[in-house]
Amino acid sequence: FWRAMKSGLLGVEPARPRRALLSDSRLRVLVVGLGCAWLCTSLWLAWSLRRDPAGAASLRRSHEMTELSNEVLILRRQLASMVSDADEAAASGAGGTEPPPPPTDALGHADPAADTASRHPEFRLAMIVPWLGAELPRWFDLFVASCAGSAYLVDWLIFHEDAPIDVAAAPANVRYISLGPHGMGAHFGVQLARLTGEPNQTHTLVRLLQHAFATWPYAIVEYKPTYGDVFRDYL
Repeated sequence: FWRAMKSGLLGVEPARPRRALLSDSRLRVLVVGLGCAWLCTSLWLAWSLRRDPAGAASLRRSHEMTELSNEVLILRRQLASMVSDADEAAASGAGGTEPPPPPTDALGHADPAADTASRHPEFRLAMIVPWLGAELPRWFDLFVASCAGSAYLVDWLIFHEDAPIDVAAAPANVRYISLGPHGMGAHFGVQLARLTGEPNQTHTLVRLLQHAFATWPYAIVEYKPTYGDVFRDYL
């Protein structure tokens, strides 16, 4: 009534109330809908991974490989920095003369048949490669050939269980150590029992590790943190 009187007397059109973009009820419906969509997506993803364990394992393995690649990259940077610092220190101690670079062949590759002058005068790195299996992969010869390129600083120690290996064709910085049939599990069992101070568990550890390495060879990567102690006698 008062609005009608005001518009009639003053000739002013009454202001219309503004409508909210979203009312409370619509906003509530939108929030509930988004929550339901997120919950359904999470349940579907969990069901898919449970139904397809291979896919979940592949996703987990991809994540682990990404972390491993990052760790390898950090390690390479640290090693490059260490070698650079050592070379600078050696050059400054020798009156500013740098050590000669490692000899190369006609293609610029490191010469595996070079003498001891191609080795670093002070530092050496040992790369431990345990191999499980009666046969070697087809690319193994290429891997060994590539190891010759690091002869200036790196020694490769390849442990195996009587695998067919051509020792004569190996570069000077590659060493093959045969542990005998099922010797990898025996060696790890003995050394881990010694390191943990439980020699009475040697037989049990040997049996468990021999079975694990024979059934799941990839399980040996879980023991990488122990390589330095387990293979200490060969370093």
